[in-house]
Amino acid sequence: MNKDSRLHYIDNLRSLALLLGIVFHAALAYSPFFRNIWFTADPSTHGLFDYITHTLHLFRMPLFFIIAGFCSTLLIDKSSNARFLHHRSKHILLPFIVFLPFSFAVYYHALSFGAGIANPIPPIFAVFKVIKEPVVSTMHLWFLWNLFQFCLIHWLLKTTNLLGNKFDALSAHPLFMWVVLPIVLTFSLMGQSIPFPAPDKLTPQLWSYGFYGSFYWLGVGLNKKQQLICSYHKYLWPLILGVALSLTGYFSLLPAAPSLDDV
Repeated sequence: MNKDSRLHYIDNLRSLALLLGIVFHAALAYSPFFRNIWFTADPSTHGLFDYITHTLHLFRMPLFFIIAGFCSTLLIDKSSNARFLHHRSKHILLPFIVFLPFSFAVYYHALSFGAGIANPIPPIFAVFKVIKEPVVSTMHLWFLWNLFQFCLIHWLLKTTNLLGNKFDALSAHPLFMWVVLPIVLTFSLMGQSIPFPAPDKLTPQLWSYGFYGSFYWLGVGLNKKQQLICSYHKYLWPLILGVALSLTGYFSLLPAAPSLDDV
């Protein structure tokens, strides 16, 4: 691969994940499992949407963080540590700061407007009424907030040369990918609900560092060993079989949908 040429497969992958986000959020309204959670829940539901929403949720956002780590390494290699921090602040932190107040306003208007016209009102609105001390949420901008934290850590490691290039190389090592990564992901999710929530708090959430942070560093390592990505097509059918088996196990162990009291 030519390092100076644009990696169109990354653009295509990111575009596909974005389009699947539309499918995911639309399907949430018709999922029986998410009926008491999602604020646009429709009275008409079908079990098929449970499979769509859970399957997409399991890989879509981790994929975004892998791509983010991959592209962050491209930026550092093409520029410098200082320019990397300036670029990430301009393209991630600034949009987060600017659009967070707008997101609050839009959500407030949408929920107020929806409560007046929806019939029946989605069950989650009953929960909104009894919340006395709401926690400030970054809402759908949580991805930007968490990603900037990971980029800042990435910049600090590069600037201080704390680990040299060892960490970049280790993040694509087979031992990390097949042993360390599953262990870290498991421990990170042990205290979380199923399906795992969005780390949307303003304060840093350690489980997000272990979970999404691991995928970010996996992306960093894959950038250093792009030939690995090219070689995976040889194992397409074994990978598909592994996905099918893991999804079967996930759905067989999936707990009952949360009640309003649970929410």
